[in-house]
Amino acid sequence: MALEATHIRFALDLKDLYRVTELEKYLAGTIYPDSRYITGLDRKTTHPTNGIDEDLIVSDDFRKGWYTHLLCDKLHAEVLTREFPELFLNVTDTDERWIRQTALKMLTDLYDVTKFDIESVLPLLDYVENPCNEERAKISEFNSIFQTLYSDLPSLSLESYHEMWGKLGIEKGLAIKVKQTAESYENKSDVMKRIPDIYSEVLARAKMLM
Repeated sequence: MALEATHIRFALDLKDLYRVTELEKYLAGTIYPDSRYITGLDRKTTHPTNGIDEDLIVSDDFRKGWYTHLLCDKLHAEVLTREFPELFLNVTDTDERWIRQTALKMLTDLYDVTKFDIESVLPLLDYVENPCNEERAKISEFNSIFQTLYSDLPSLSLESYHEMWGKLGIEKGLAIKVKQTAESYENKSDVMKRIPDIYSEVLARAKMLM
């Protein structure tokens, strides 16, 4: 329910609380669940519903990152629904709801990536684990998509994310609708003024759970 810069920012802000010692394993685990777009695994496999109940303090660092991702997804979805009720009220079509959520995710990711030094940790995403016996090369391919996406921040744009969705195998028409929706939100001051509040609320909720 969040994109990878948001996930990485969230993981870095929690790493000391989770007593992380191997940052490359932790951050690789943090983005691992979304590698399903490339590997073809079912979402239930990489996003198990009981994942956020794990005792992260005693888990290994890759698994700490993995389940931190699940926590971020859950809290991000809750906060988006609360902060933008007018965008989701009476929206019952699954695709339309996904389009609106994803458009907001892109805008929050664009904001979040400017709030920490993501470029310094991108080389750590060379680390790969395949806990579900996926092809390691596929996970490496997934990681490299985001290493490339965030390697030139001055050029990062909604078009960059649109191209990313293509690399992840999202159907072309759906990807176009997401981009168009994000562009429409970008032109609404009442939407954009709320974007900076999303992450701080997600992080605050996470810390309350500890």
